Amino acid sequence: MDLPGTPAELAAVIARAEERYVRTHRQGSMATVSAMILFDALRRDRAESSRKAFSRQQLRDAMAAHPAWERKAFEESSFNTVPEDLGEQLAQFAHDDSVGGRRYRFRFRGPTRKFRNDKTSTELFLEIDAERLEPAALPVRRRVGVVVAALLAVTAAILIIVFRPRHAPPVAPASRVSTLAVLPFRLIGNDDQLRFLGTGIADAMITRLSNLDAVRVRPTTTILRYENREGDLQKIGHELAADYLVFGTLQPAGDRLRAGAQLVRVEDGVAIWGQNFDVARADLLSLEDNIADRVATALQPRLTAEQHARLTRRFTSNPLAYEHYLRGRASMLLLTRKGTEEAVREFEAAIDSDPSYALARAGLANAAAQMRIRFAARNEIGTWAARARQQAEEAARQAPDLAETHEALAAVYRYDEFDWEKVMDETARAIAINPDLELAHDYRAAAALHLGLLPLAEREAREAMQINPQRPVESIRILGVCALFEGRYEDAVTLLREVAARTDIADYHLGLAFYDAGDTANAKQLLRPLTGGEFRNARAAAALASILAATNRRAEAEQIAARVVRQSSIDHHVAYSLGVTYGQLHNAPQALRWLEQAIRTGFPCYPWFARDPLLQPLRADRGFAALLDRLSAQHDAWGRRYEGRSPQAYFLGDAAGAFVSAGLSPRSMSSGSAIGSRPRKARYIAAGSRLPPRESTISRKRWPFARDMPPFSLNQ
Repeated sequence: MDLPGTPAELAAVIARAEERYVRTHRQGSMATVSAMILFDALRRDRAESSRKAFSRQQLRDAMAAHPAWERKAFEESSFNTVPEDLGEQLAQFAHDDSVGGRRYRFRFRGPTRKFRNDKTSTELFLEIDAERLEPAALPVRRRVGVVVAALLAVTAAILIIVFRPRHAPPVAPASRVSTLAVLPFRLIGNDDQLRFLGTGIADAMITRLSNLDAVRVRPTTTILRYENREGDLQKIGHELAADYLVFGTLQPAGDRLRAGAQLVRVEDGVAIWGQNFDVARADLLSLEDNIADRVATALQPRLTAEQHARLTRRFTSNPLAYEHYLRGRASMLLLTRKGTEEAVREFEAAIDSDPSYALARAGLANAAAQMRIRFAARNEIGTWAARARQQAEEAARQAPDLAETHEALAAVYRYDEFDWEKVMDETARAIAINPDLELAHDYRAAAALHLGLLPLAEREAREAMQINPQRPVESIRILGVCALFEGRYEDAVTLLREVAARTDIADYHLGLAFYDAGDTANAKQLLRPLTGGEFRNARAAAALASILAATNRRAEAEQIAARVVRQSSIDHHVAYSLGVTYGQLHNAPQALRWLEQAIRTGFPCYPWFARDPLLQPLRADRGFAALLDRLSAQHDAWGRRYEGRSPQAYFLGDAAGAFVSAGLSPRSMSSGSAIGSRPRKARYIAAGSRLPPRESTISRKRWPFARDMPPFSLNQ
């Protein structure tokens, strides 16, 4: 179909798409600035009938002149990755908009790999197409529009490369938020009992330095692969997309510990600060204090009293409790059953040493929640769930202004209660206190996904990927499931295959993506042998039953469904697949009962109910139509509540939220910063307000639109 609307309307659509794209991708990166250049060309020259492409030199000239690039120097290796990064980002980007009173979905296609591999290539371009969205949001086939190409006429110019002198002070442009990565400290010697310190000290430093308003700190998960690894610091900095690195060494000497730490600017390799420390083994807390204070002073010289208090806050003064906490964090980050069980023991030891240690309780809640969802056998699930709930609530009672306690509560609601509204609330609290918590954004993305708010889920997953530039598995998984639920089955297969290649915890959604993409054989082959926790087995089995029923393997599908009901723990995903299975078996009453249970217990995802091809046999059923109507109404209500409002705006109020949207702190902006003059993070403390009220206990959520379910029989 032709692109809809007048030239002025289409230009406005492209401008809004560009604004959304730039807002949800890493500011100031080569890929994002290149996208801005291409969007600008498309908006101004959309009337061209043939594709006009950029040469390598044209792009460099345009980027050098673009205000968002801030006259930075080019790193050729990074420049060469632009087409690959940008092409992948554009392929996953879709923009819904209204033109002439009708809704359309606009998609963009960007550079090819040829641009990277062939330096004479002009294969850097941006194309747009559109598909009409039906009013009822039912599945529609993509109807590819006439491609409108872009040309940006760029005159030849001299590429400006700005080399900073090696003695320059650590000052970055005021409008740019800088990024800091703290590498694992290297242990000198062979004392395995102290091996945890390398990661533990770095992890604790990351938690401390995340309190700096002007700096985004890379999460611990991004730096683990550099443990005990020596290499070119500038190369490591570029791999982490960091402006500054902190690294150091630890050397035990009897009952003392000698430590050396440096802060290095990645751009030119200059050491901004460095110092040696000699502390007692029992005085690790003072070592962390000293290093954090020196780094903060170098990056943000003028700290307010409030900022300094946040930076130097200790959650325990007990050195033994602190050491157990460091060991627990290092073990939990391994993401294995053995590591998680060890983390539980270390966190419990930390709490035994200091019962008021809220960080240790938050760590224990997270570890127990991970055990419950990933590793627990059926008879262990209740025990791990209760432990996670207890510790999360106690941590929140002890330290309600600590972001990690709200992250722990969100983990409980996400992995045990499946109470997505409370996940949204607790992650909003955590993010408002510390926007750089990767897991908080992932939990929020998962909640939005289950609530059917797919654009919000994608934004939160991408925000987590900006915090962690090494493509975190959970964020990719969420993007893959969003692609599945949006009908982009090939994209879903690509993303979920990457997840399967990087983790031993396979996702049954990949099997569904294979099937919906037309690859039934791969779907069945993947789902049959899936192993893992109790829920994962049941999810794969129920999904397999739905595919077997759809491919006329009715008897086998009925047998698997019956076995799942008898032997498995049935969560909302299992209930949904059972509903699909019975729909394919033309047992509408049974199908509707299971679908109602899926909604009631945590899967009210209206877009997937409306789109899923496997639900086609139920489309003409009046009961299913009524279910969709109720689901749609609740989906609209959630959209009004959560879409378009930042966590800060939601909890601090619209006035404070306006400050946040402008990049300002609700308090006075008088404090200066060497890295940037606009504090990036707004916190409850900084806003001068108390934390919003939170229910004191965790209870099972009943979704307001789900009807009470009478007992049901498999033979009905």
